[in-house]
Amino acid sequence: GKGRCLKCGAVIPNEHIRKEMFENEEEMLLAVVLNNKKGKEYDLPNDEDLMAVERARKVFEDEWDELLREDLMPLEEMPEDNRGGIWAKLYLKDWHRLLNSRQKLLFATLVKLIREYVEGLREGKDEEYAKAVATYLVFVLGKHVDFNSRSTNWTRTYEKIGHVLAFRGIAISWDHTEVNPLIECSGSLLSIKKRILNSLKYSAGRLKTTKEIKTLNESITRLNGKYNIIVTDPPYFDDVQYAELSEFFYVWEKRALRDFNPPEIESVEDLSVGGNRTKEYFEKLFRISCKKLNEMLTEEGILVMFFAHSSVDAWDFVVNALRKAGFWITSTWPIHTENPNNVLARGHASIMSSIIITARKRKEDKTGYIEEIQEEMERHLKKRLQEFWD
Repeated sequence: GKGRCLKCGAVIPNEHIRKEMFENEEEMLLAVVLNNKKGKEYDLPNDEDLMAVERARKVFEDEWDELLREDLMPLEEMPEDNRGGIWAKLYLKDWHRLLNSRQKLLFATLVKLIREYVEGLREGKDEEYAKAVATYLVFVLGKHVDFNSRSTNWTRTYEKIGHVLAFRGIAISWDHTEVNPLIECSGSLLSIKKRILNSLKYSAGRLKTTKEIKTLNESITRLNGKYNIIVTDPPYFDDVQYAELSEFFYVWEKRALRDFNPPEIESVEDLSVGGNRTKEYFEKLFRISCKKLNEMLTEEGILVMFFAHSSVDAWDFVVNALRKAGFWITSTWPIHTENPNNVLARGHASIMSSIIITARKRKEDKTGYIEEIQEEMERHLKKRLQEFWD
């Protein structure tokens, strides 16, 4: 990419822009968006707005040493990414640089307040209750980072804030937005809190009659047990690097959960192509996972697998991995899982429909001549094609 000087028209090479951003943290408040009875109103920043930004910068610089002492500022570097999912790494180095001074002060304060609040809960309640409340508080924290950093954008069509991962990666937005966290608007603390509480209420109400639910943050290679039904939605080869992208949230969240000794992210076990994980590594881990699924399934059990990769090679690999793991595929069903207007589904490795694969354990291996089964296959395929067409 290139830039152009607005005064003289000279072309500014991207290398120069990148160097400037690496060495300097300068940005300018260009506009203020206000709510009124008729909708959104746009205005130029006044002196008070500009002074508030400058005061935040000064306070942040004065408190930098204290923030480091209390471990309130993530100094971790963004991970190297061979595929380009974390594009911001080209311009910035550390995760905290994705926020301006005022945003950093806000999140450092939120982390500190969560710690203090949860510490009070642990004194008067049991440990599990305190841990549950802490978890939902960091959900609010993490979701707010998604809507309040230098990687957000202003969605002009709907006049609202577009979150960081809207394009399945972390980029630099040249006209990013900074939300007021304390008002009712998209991406604010109030609206995020409301959504999370509604989700919690829904889950608690719907799951009352459920006998037992366990949530395990564990690799499939270390899981055990026998199950009648296993439903899985595996990563789509090279579509999303969940491990690397999750660090964007986790560098803040783990500091808020410091007293519970949160684990580090094990990116080496992420079942995707990216970072230092090659195509061969993904294929090896996927085959191991398929064998593990077969071991965990009861003899009459059924495996339900979602897959939505546009590459024919990826499909060929998945089908063969299941076959070699001892499965036989009993049916495949196309299900629309993406909104046609959703930008996530455009120009990426995913497709608009997911194919749901159902498979069972293969009882025995048989071989035969194609001439012997050709007519039977033809009758079966015509029947299934008619079902799909209908």
